[in-house]
Amino acid sequence: MIASDNGLAATLQKGVYEPDSLAPVEQFRFNSTYLGLYLQCDFAYRQFLRGRMEREEWERKEHEIVVFASMPGGAAWWEKDKSRFSPQFVEYLDNKLANFELPTTIPTIGNQETKSTT
Repeated sequence: MIASDNGLAATLQKGVYEPDSLAPVEQFRFNSTYLGLYLQCDFAYRQFLRGRMEREEWERKEHEIVVFASMPGGAAWWEKDKSRFSPQFVEYLDNKLANFELPTTIPTIGNQETKSTT
């Protein structure tokens, strides 16, 4: 979905690195996309907890979930919007974020070096 829409891809790339630079419509697209993605992550996490998802499958998703919530824009979004998710998922992600060191580069979203949000 994201990779096939140049406008959305540009908005997300800009938003994860420089969230304050987003125009209002870009901020809406960024927030809506993150909300949709993380609602799916919340559902997947609860399926994993219930034994309906294999550990290997969950672990493939887990790192990406934490990376995107660690980016400057993702971290700001998570703090503002995390009340919309299940308590189990919020506790899980908050714990992961507290002990996560963001890589300096993330090939999936471009070559900009990341800056720590902590």
